[in-house]
Amino acid sequence: MTEDAIAGGRLERLVPALERLTGARLRVWRFDGQAVRPLAPDREISPTWTPPLNGQDAGRRLDTPQGPAWFEPVREADGVWLEVGEQGAGSREQESAALAQIIGSVLGAERDAAQVAAELSERYEEIDLIYTISEILGHTIRLDEAAQRILSEVSTVVRARRATLLVHDPEQRVLRLVAARGMEPKTVDPIEVDDPCSVAARVFREMRIVSYDPTDAKAVNPGCPEGRNYRGQAFLSVPVLYAAPGARGRPIGVINLTDRLGEDAFTAGDRKLVAAIANQIGAAVENARLVARDLSQQRVRRELELAHDLQLKL
Repeated sequence: MTEDAIAGGRLERLVPALERLTGARLRVWRFDGQAVRPLAPDREISPTWTPPLNGQDAGRRLDTPQGPAWFEPVREADGVWLEVGEQGAGSREQESAALAQIIGSVLGAERDAAQVAAELSERYEEIDLIYTISEILGHTIRLDEAAQRILSEVSTVVRARRATLLVHDPEQRVLRLVAARGMEPKTVDPIEVDDPCSVAARVFREMRIVSYDPTDAKAVNPGCPEGRNYRGQAFLSVPVLYAAPGARGRPIGVINLTDRLGEDAFTAGDRKLVAAIANQIGAAVENARLVARDLSQQRVRRELELAHDLQLKL
């Protein structure tokens, strides 16, 4: 439901009550930048006549099909006007201003309530995401399976259609793809950690978030003129860090997100959320490596025991 619909529903009940108290005919209009539309009452009915108003006019008297009326701008809400039908002689300017203030207070309260509801909804999504990832990590041992599910959950919450998770291969000194969404994994080559044109490599080396918003005129394009460039789409690249107890964090991978639904740029909230998730992924990657190392050592010990037993039998 839109903000106009929520506010209009409240005004549908308020305006008739104010009409009974004042004895005047009231109507609320909104100028949306293109046309003037009724907000209350009867906001669902297309009017045959609309007043010539915009967002900057001062209060004034106009002739309407129902007779002369005073149109008072609602200062607390941009583009909103209160029509007060005049009855008999005399000026209703002071009364109209007071009524407009009441309408503005209601619209302001509805706007604040809608903003709080939206923020609570976002916080719920973030908390649910962290809980979901904790569940995934608690029930999944294989790194590739956990990484794919985590990447899918993260990209859904931040509304990114494409995402990749790269993990550092210390022997080859490259970042290797372990999970992808919205692209074919086979098309992503390993990235050398010293690559000067790769944003992911830079994020890994510098252990800091790099984001790009092409709609921001002041944003510096992080690509290289002679190499990769990232014009046209915003992206978010976050380092995956792991810190052993009492030790300084070290980079072990990178999360890349791009091709966002809706507004292209990633928000500060998106950056904070993905950074928190990256720390969880870092612990999962390191745990998976420890498990793989332990299994490898167990296999070697079994092979040595078998060889020892064979020697004793000879």
